[in-house]
Parts: sequence; C-alpha cells; structure tokens
Amino acid sequence: MSRLFRHALATGILFGASLIALPNTPLAAADDVSAFRQADHSLAEALANGDKKAVAGLLDEGFQCVEANGRIHTKAQVLDDLAQFAADNEGTMDVRTVDFLGQVERVLGIHHNQRFAHLWVKNPAGWQAFVYLNIPIPAERPEIMAPPPPPTDADKVCENPCKTLPYKPENAAEEGAMAAWFRLKNDEWHPNPEDWAAHTDVYHETLTPRTDVPKLQHVEELAEQRKALRRVRRLRRFLRVIHAHV
Repeated sequence: MSRLFRHALATGILFGASLIALPNTPLAAADDVSAFRQADHSLAEALANGDKKAVAGLLDEGFQCVEANGRIHTKAQVLDDLAQFAADNEGTMDVRTVDFLGQVERVLGIHHNQRFAHLWVKNPAGWQAFVYLNIPIPAERPEIMAPPPPPTDADKVCENPCKTLPYKPENAAEEGAMAAWFRLKNDEWHPNPEDWAAHTDVYHETLTPRTDVPKLQHVEELAEQRKALRRVRRLRRFLRVIHAHV
C-alpha cells in the first residue's frame, strides 16, 4: 500500500473519529462559519506575505501536508520551506466548503492539476488547518466514465481494506470510525447500496484522481455493480445447467 493511501486511510479514520466524537448540536452558527472563513483568508494572506509566525498560528500542532506523490510534510517542515508551501497552494479553483457542526470544515477544490482536500478544526486557539491532501489528476481523462466491470476471481478476497488496515486506533472514537470504515468497504466489496447509503453522511464525497464522487452517484454506481454481479451469477448458473446436460 502506498504512503499516500496509508495516510489517506489514517486521515479518513481520524476525520471520521472527530465527527463521531461531536455532540448532537445544531448546525454551526453564522459566526462560526465567518470565523473559519477569516482564518482561511488569513492563512492565504500570511502565505502570500511569507509571514511564518502568522502561518504557524494557523496550523494545528499535528498538521500534515501530503503531496500528490505521497510525500508527507509536518508543520515544522512546512514552516522551514514556506515559499514552496505557498506556491503549492496558489491558484485554487472550484472550491467547495462544508461545515460539520461548527467544529470541522472540509474544503475541496483544484489547483496545479491536482485535487485537494483540506480539513480545518476548531481548537481553543481558534480555527487551524489540520490536513492538506493533494491527489493528482491524470493527463488524459475520458469524457464518459465506463460502467463498472463485472467482478473477477481477485475480487473474492478483500483482506485490506475490508477487514484490516495498517492503522491502530488510539481511542474508542477511532475504533468506532474504523468499524464504520470496514462496514462501508464491505458494502462496496459485495455491493450493498442501501446499507452504504444508510451509513454515510449526506455530504460524503469520494475523492479519486479522476473525479469527486458525491454520495448519490456512489450509491448509483454500487447499484450498477450489484446488477453486474447478479448477471454474472445467472450466467454461471446457466452454464452449469448446460454443462450438466451435455
């Protein structure tokens, strides 16, 4: 498993754990969203000005930046090469932000022919960036995505990520997030669009090199995969019957 995928898994689990741990509170107040937007703007401004002190104050102590090639940078490393970090985060387009109960903000977009996902968390010190994740976009992309192929013999086994992961949960929230992850991966392995949909947030998006897949599209793809699987099973039963009478 690549370093990028390992980190993406860990990030997903930690992100899920942060949401599971949140209390049942109303949606974020307008001032929470406004404070996040100001922090995001302040970080962009500090990067443009090369203000290392200001940037440091807007990054969580556990901040990590993951390049498209899988290379991981800590907060200290980012601050040591601030000019490169600033250049890497210029020219953002198609930016979409989703708030989760005023505690976590998810920012998706495109820059430098890469998709990016940024997670911000509300700490005692205020809003701080937690993870910057970049995903390369292929140079050639089909106009229309091909339908999912039928399952192969290799699909009969799914140890990682359906049953195990190279990540050890550190608390009950992370254990719950990992259990949810396994459930979703199994719902994708043996296509179960109804159960998958019931255990994903309305704002769920799957980030791939080719596109961002919103929840409804993912559910539709799982339904198509299940149809393909059933067709293959019917064909195999038919062939067994024919073979038995030959």
